[in-house]
Amino acid sequence: MKKIRNSLILLIIILLLPTVIYALFFDKEKSNNNTFSAATLDIEFKTTQSTEYTLEPKDSKWVVDINLTNLGTIKNTNAITFHLKEESWTLANNILLIIEENSDTTFPTDPNEYTPSMNMIYTGALSSLSTTGIELDVGETKLLRFTFQFNPNIEDKTSLYAKSISFKIVSLATQIAVSYPSGFYDFEKITFKISTPSPAIDPQEPTAVSFLEKEEAPIPEIQPVIEQPTQKESNITPLENINEETL
Repeated sequence: MKKIRNSLILLIIILLLPTVIYALFFDKEKSNNNTFSAATLDIEFKTTQSTEYTLEPKDSKWVVDINLTNLGTIKNTNAITFHLKEESWTLANNILLIIEENSDTTFPTDPNEYTPSMNMIYTGALSSLSTTGIELDVGETKLLRFTFQFNPNIEDKTSLYAKSISFKIVSLATQIAVSYPSGFYDFEKITFKISTPSPAIDPQEPTAVSFLEKEEAPIPEIQPVIEQPTQKESNITPLENINEETL
C-alpha cells in the first residue's frame, strides 16, 4: 500500500514538473496598438522663379532664391555641387556664384543688401561649386540665395557674348557622420540655363566725302535759242504791190 502511494506521488510530480518549469522560465504578455516604421531621409530643393536667364556680361546679376527642406524623419547634412549638362566651360569658368543662407523668413529685396542673419556659404567660379555641411533638422527649411554674375576682374569680355550654358545644381543629403553611398541618402536637382546676348554693334559715323571725291554730275548742253524777229505791221506797201494807182 505504501509503495502504491509513493508511486502516485511520484507520478503527480512528474506530471506537474513541466508546467512549473514553463511557468518559471516563460511568460506571455500582449501589447496593443504598437506600430513599427523605418526612418526616412527625404529633402526638397526647389525654387518658384524662372530657371532660364539672359545674363549681360558687363554689370548684370541674376538672383535666384531656393528652399532646401528636410521632409524626412531624421536629421541630415547636405552637399551642393555643380554638374555641367552642355559643355560651355567658357561661361562656367567666368561666371561668379555667391550662395548665402538666410535664417530669416525672407531675403532683402535688393540683391546688394546684406544683413547679419545672412551666412555666406560659397563664393567662387560656377564651375568649381562644391560645398558641404548644410545640416537640416527634421522639418527645417533653409533659404538659400544664389547670385550669378560675371567675374568683374575680366577685362576683355568679348568672348563671352552669344553663348549659352545648361547645368544642374544638385543637393545631396546624407545621414550625419555617414558617408555617401552608405546609409540613407537622397538628392534633388534644379536645371538652369544661362545665355548671353549678341554683342551690341556701335552705329558707324557717316564719313565725310570731300568735294573732289564726289562725282560731278554732267552739265547739260544748252542750245542757244535764236529769236526770230516778229514782223510788225507797217503802212509801207511792199514794192511788188505798188502800182500806178498807188503812185
